[in-house]
Formats: sequence, C-alpha cells, structure tokens
Amino acid sequence: TFLLLVNAGHEDVEFVLPNGDAGAWEAMVDTMAEDGLAGGGPHAPGATLSVDGRSLQLLRLVLETE
Repeated sequence: TFLLLVNAGHEDVEFVLPNGDAGAWEAMVDTMAEDGLAGGGPHAPGATLSVDGRSLQLLRLVLETE
C-alpha cells in the first residue's frame, strides 16, 4: 500500500497518517530532500507528518510480517 501526500500550497501542512493493517509508514520519496530520498521513519499509524510547501512525499505501508 502506498500513500502520496501532496502540498500544493506555499505553507507547510500537517497530515495525519491513516491506520495501517498492523504496520508502519516508511517514507520513500521527499521532493524537498536534495537527493529526493526521504529520511526518517518509520512513522506510526495516526502520527502527524509535516509536508513542506509545494512538495510531496511518498510513503509505503510496511507490515510487521515483512
């Protein structure tokens, strides 16, 4: 499962991550990072994630069995 967070505005926006099926969200792409790769994580379901203005982040759900 993938989750795409898009912020088209100029101000940072906070998103609440949806509940996963016994897993955590791993950030894969962050367009504000110099190399485009996301750092940090994993992020728990229900956690708040800030997305910079005019950027996007791609996350994937990593199940506990993986």
